[in-house]
Amino acid sequence: MKQERAMRVLVTGGAGFIGSHLVRSLVFSGFQVRVLDNLSRGSLDNIRGVLDSIEFVEGDVRDYGTVGDAVRGVDAVVHLAALTDVAESTVEPDLYFDVNVRGTYNVAKASRSVSVFVFASSSAVYGEPVKLPIPEDHPLQPKSPYAATKVAGEALVLSFSELYGYRPVVLRLFNVYGPRQSKSYTGVITEFIKRVSRGEPPVIYGWEADPGLCPRSRRC
Repeated sequence: MKQERAMRVLVTGGAGFIGSHLVRSLVFSGFQVRVLDNLSRGSLDNIRGVLDSIEFVEGDVRDYGTVGDAVRGVDAVVHLAALTDVAESTVEPDLYFDVNVRGTYNVAKASRSVSVFVFASSSAVYGEPVKLPIPEDHPLQPKSPYAATKVAGEALVLSFSELYGYRPVVLRLFNVYGPRQSKSYTGVITEFIKRVSRGEPPVIYGWEADPGLCPRSRRC
């Protein structure tokens, strides 16, 4: 009996925080993994334990030729490579457009032969929510250049899926936290953990809004 080959997956940004965890999980689950990362913010140390089990390509998603080579022969793409600092995006909007929009365009366009395309978007696309919990059909109200690049990225992925027929999956990630998280950019959960580990109370803004949402203490 002919043995079925393992699915081949390309992970862009696979040496970064989220990407490195995904790469390890895919390897341990038996997938063949290729990583494309320019190492500008990721690190080989994040995937050191699985480097012998993957194909690593050092390159930039802004280079269409590099992206085309990286996509060749894979069955699925998980596109994580992006700049993610909201504050930085207000100072460097051109850079964020170039990496997040142009980069996503390149990866989505080059992926014509894949069956599944997973795109890491962000909860930032919702802006200030008008209803909680936030439903997926909540209006998109990007309040920063970063959020706008993610809205554009979603549209590009969906439009190319119509052209090529691959299955698009868009993940609007909220507060991601865990090992290997960047020390320079952390979410609210990480800040809570840091304060509690130092014996300090977490700072929760909006304590006056609803007594049912927060303990009745000004330290909250």
